[in-house]
Amino acid sequence: MPSQSLWSGNLRLSLVLVPVTLHSAVSLEEGVAFRMIHKPSGEPVRYQKGVRDGETFTEVPEDEIVKGYEHAKGHYVLIKQDELDELKLEASHTIDMTTFVDRDEIDPRYFEKPYYLLPEGDAADEGYVVLSKALAKTGKVAIGQMVMGGREHIVGIMAHDKGLMLSILRYSHEVRDAEPYFEKIKAAPSAETVELARELIESQAGSFEPKTMPDDYGRAVRALVKRKVDKHAPKVEIAATAAAPAKVINIMAALKESMQKKGQGKVRAAVNQRMKNGAPKAKPAAKRQPRSTPVRTTH
Repeated sequence: MPSQSLWSGNLRLSLVLVPVTLHSAVSLEEGVAFRMIHKPSGEPVRYQKGVRDGETFTEVPEDEIVKGYEHAKGHYVLIKQDELDELKLEASHTIDMTTFVDRDEIDPRYFEKPYYLLPEGDAADEGYVVLSKALAKTGKVAIGQMVMGGREHIVGIMAHDKGLMLSILRYSHEVRDAEPYFEKIKAAPSAETVELARELIESQAGSFEPKTMPDDYGRAVRALVKRKVDKHAPKVEIAATAAAPAKVINIMAALKESMQKKGQGKVRAAVNQRMKNGAPKAKPAAKRQPRSTPVRTTH
């Protein structure tokens, strides 16, 4: 069952206009949401919207709250919602697919949040499938812009499974330059060490399978909450794993040891496979005749 639609509008490729709806591709159903509780009374803590005048705090109604931009310290210019709505124009309802790029051209830092795009109405199915299949065959990502949540976003649209997926992309000014973070790294390992690390990585290459990596902490939190609700345990503690003290290691030695263990594992796997495939078995030892035991009598 698809989640509730978050946005509806059109995808446009030249003269082709396809009505679509947007749905979150991320589920938060397994998450545990906590509220702040006033322990003496057991009542939830409220967060009030209001203004302060000296020592006096006055709560204000929702219809008196407007958006404001602080252009100087303590000075705001007020913006009405209808003024923002007038700026959206057609962009709020249509995503123009004007540029198509290879997936690898998009820096991973720019991906923010994934959504599923679905055709809106039976009449949209054919155009939707055409766009999905064309993007799948070319391996391209369509770049466009859309307005949602009161702001304009860059989006990337790509084929996914039998349909289309849309990813919100960040603007360039939202991505921090990496150089200041890495400029102090001065190590210069030997080519041999790097090659050994590459071989180890290649030997452990596989597929990305997130289902094999359980959320153990999340599961523990849910179990803790359930026990509290069921009153099976008045107090439950989750033991924290202590961090091992940092120690200086010899990278080359560690890589060699890792490769040796990998090699030993391959040898064991090969031996086990040969045994499964009918490798010669050792002849059973000849049965030993039981020795006669003298009968003892009691006088």
